[in-house]
Amino acid sequence: PNRLRYTIDNTTINLIWEASQDDSGNVSYDIYHNERIIASTDSTRYQGRVSIPSTNRYYVIARDAAGNESRASNIISVVLRKTTPRPITPSVPTPTPTPAPESKIINGGFDIDTEISNNKSKSRVDLKDINEAFNQAETDESNSRKISISVKRIESYSVELPMSVFTKGSNKKDITDRIEIITELATINVPTDMFDGVKNANGKTVTITTEQADQSKIDDEWKELIGDRPILDISVTIDGKKVVWENEESPIIISVDYHPTKEEQEHLESIVVYEIDDEGKVKIVTDGSYDPDTGKVTFSITRFNRYAIAYNYVESED
Repeated sequence: PNRLRYTIDNTTINLIWEASQDDSGNVSYDIYHNERIIASTDSTRYQGRVSIPSTNRYYVIARDAAGNESRASNIISVVLRKTTPRPITPSVPTPTPTPAPESKIINGGFDIDTEISNNKSKSRVDLKDINEAFNQAETDESNSRKISISVKRIESYSVELPMSVFTKGSNKKDITDRIEIITELATINVPTDMFDGVKNANGKTVTITTEQADQSKIDDEWKELIGDRPILDISVTIDGKKVVWENEESPIIISVDYHPTKEEQEHLESIVVYEIDDEGKVKIVTDGSYDPDTGKVTFSITRFNRYAIAYNYVESED
């Protein structure tokens, strides 16, 4: 199943996804919540209840009449928090100002509100919030700190950050803080020295975008190998202008939630990552691998491009 998405109304969640194709035409769907099956259906919709507060992970697996299972859909994460209403003091009525987007900072990480337009999500993080998050973050054994930015929903995610975040540490070669951008497509772990030595890296704001890639420029041979597995298009702009980023000294670490099929579970080492350039040329990412303990495919990149997860099992000849 593709494009799993949701809407939520109070404590009712509605899931919808695109239908899977089977030669027999008989397909049913198992809905998973926090790694357990909670329902099965023949339709491409599901409605259920969620509690507040709670953290919820959903995905869907298709099953044909013979019991064969598809790979899992994309995972959606839904975090519900209990809010405490502010006390209202009777007074002379005054106009209610529109509240500004709020960042909730907890232990060096925070959730941010998003602007959603045309199925794309854009978030802006202020320097004040970033500095406060870094001040709360714990220092690891290498004397570096990491903060997490959690962005929810939609198929395309853009996070705008002040350029000063990436320039203030340029003189501290032995210390590199990292910013972790968490979306439902992938987690992007960005070093704050990523622009050191990069040409034309000047401006006021940096926007990092992660979205589902367009397969139209990929050769049919590679489309068949990749199948319906995740393909990410990762790019960066400075002051709204796309820039070419390449830095061998400061790699970005990408992690993608992934559920291997039964076949793939027998050869987890054959789950690989490919880099696809603008001309459709494909090459393997050498450090890409699946970790069964985390349930993620993790790899590092030194330039922005399209990246696809694939299964490339080659049977050895005795």
